[in-house]
Amino acid sequence: MARRFVVGPLLLALVLVGGVACAGEPPTVIRVIDGDTLDVRVDGQDERIRLLNVDTPETKHPDKAVECLGPEATEFLQDLLPEGQVVELAFDTEKQDSYGRTLAGVFKDDVLVNAEIAREGLGVASYVAPNRRFLSEVEAAQAEAEEAGRGLFDEEIDCTVPGMIAATSTAISELPAEYPDDVEELKSLIGEAALAAGLAAALLASFDALESAADSPSWVIHEHKLKSARDEVDRQLDTLQNWDDDVRERVAEIEEEQRLEHERRAAEEQAEAERQQLAQQEYERQVEAERQRAAQAERDRQAELQRQPQSPSHHAPAPQNPAPAPSNPSTGTSNRDNNGAPPGHVHKDAPTSYTGPRCFASGGVYWRPCP
Repeated sequence: MARRFVVGPLLLALVLVGGVACAGEPPTVIRVIDGDTLDVRVDGQDERIRLLNVDTPETKHPDKAVECLGPEATEFLQDLLPEGQVVELAFDTEKQDSYGRTLAGVFKDDVLVNAEIAREGLGVASYVAPNRRFLSEVEAAQAEAEEAGRGLFDEEIDCTVPGMIAATSTAISELPAEYPDDVEELKSLIGEAALAAGLAAALLASFDALESAADSPSWVIHEHKLKSARDEVDRQLDTLQNWDDDVRERVAEIEEEQRLEHERRAAEEQAEAERQQLAQQEYERQVEAERQRAAQAERDRQAELQRQPQSPSHHAPAPQNPAPAPSNPSTGTSNRDNNGAPPGHVHKDAPTSYTGPRCFASGGVYWRPCP
């Protein structure tokens, strides 16, 4: 820890003894600006203090967006140094930066605040020559944060580089090694793969942004890991692309199999319909042929009866008013042919070659092949 020397209270003017600010009134915090900048009242004068050898993510830079964990770093410093907090200031070779801010190590109860920010993973070690007085302490605190996985080193925080790498790796690792046979499930997996690819692309874009802003905390802490991280993401993308190609090929295969199966079933259904139609036509042909044979047999029988001599004593006179054949009420026509048989029926005594089941009409005299 840096040595601090405090002069006696009788000195009313601000002096520098061994690089320590001393005055009749102790420095008091007025407000916190961001994670590494605050306003302090020193001997009645307000000074803007820039913490030495530590850098936190931006929140108020006019040309930069709010960076990952920048608000958290500001909040941490506000909690650590509330308004009215008495602090001690220690300086290095150069006391001001190019913006006119006072460069200092800030101590609260003998604890170096610059290092505490890095220990929480909310800032990183920063060296701008020639000021390096607190650099080793900040670096050691940063190493603790990295070892513990806190703040900018936390894989559970989405916006950190480790978090983005972990999210990409998780998204890719959760894709199944064996593919389902359901097309909709496969297409859903393609969507998940696209999401993982988007995460990887965003990560590579973040790497590009880090390289273009070499002074950002994320670049500083990950610069030495960036190449290996890029290689890992590229490897993951290759794996993802191969997976995506395989799944799309499987989808195409299944859809082609389904198309062929649909065509096969359609052909079978068409063939079955044609078979049933032909069977019905054959059945109707047989029924008609049987009806004609039965009708011819009845005509032959009647002709044979007419050729036989009739005994006068046994000859019954023809009825003067034969009863008309029943008519079909819907058509007004007779339901029987000239031989008295219903349409499609033959007499039970008529000769026939039909051996199948017989369906008799009312009265049990005439029949037809059962459907």
